[in-house]
Amino acid sequence: MAKAAKSRAPSAALAKKRALKEKTARDSRKKAEAVEANFRKSGGYGRAVVSPWDVPPGGIENSPAYKKVVARCGGGRLPAPKDRAGAPLKGGFPVDK
Repeated sequence: MAKAAKSRAPSAALAKKRALKEKTARDSRKKAEAVEANFRKSGGYGRAVVSPWDVPPGGIENSPAYKKVVARCGGGRLPAPKDRAGAPLKGGFPVDK
């Protein structure tokens, strides 16, 4: 009696697992696109030109860059520009400009 040839096709369980993985990736990509579209609509992303003097929504105190500078300088009130950690070296760009 001849032995039946093994099927080389992926099993149904593997196919189901792959389909679930693809669906998860597709759903997360759609969610990320929706979040980005919402931010672009509100003006948070996608501006053609951004000035370093622009104040972010919510005020400068709520910006991640400001919070990082405050944390780097020990928290509390922000010291004068010349006294901050990471201040320009002698002969660099003047901090009063």
